[in-house]
Amino acid sequence: MNSPDISREDLEAAFSVIDSPQASDDEAGALINAAARSPLSGEAVPLLAASLRSTRSPSRAILIIRALRGLDAAAGSIPELLHIARGTDWDPGRDAWWVALGTLSRLARREPGLAGKLRALAEDPRLTEHQASWAAKCADRAGAAS
Repeated sequence: MNSPDISREDLEAAFSVIDSPQASDDEAGALINAAARSPLSGEAVPLLAASLRSTRSPSRAILIIRALRGLDAAAGSIPELLHIARGTDWDPGRDAWWVALGTLSRLARREPGLAGKLRALAEDPRLTEHQASWAAKCADRAGAAS
């Protein structure tokens, strides 16, 4: 997928695998990373964002968030990041939650309204003490950045 002659069709085929629940997380992860590093990475951004909206896999969500962040394109997925940060039934261990929260705190430099949303998330009574501490740290970092 890193070939200079990669086509749009190759990219779309990769995302049909990424979005397939039958594909293993390892297989999807390799394709997510390859798409983010490909010569068509700019064209991959909307496909990554769509995959983030539709995924129900914490490990895929983490890889997609990191790929979007690496492409400086995570700001386009703030609603999805907030959805994950508010807690989802497909992320019971809050694995993707940690990454989404950290990414939102980084994005607060460009989106000042995020600091207040992060502060509200830090007060979620469903959080463990450790999670609440991380959420408060992210909110503080976002407040300092805005």
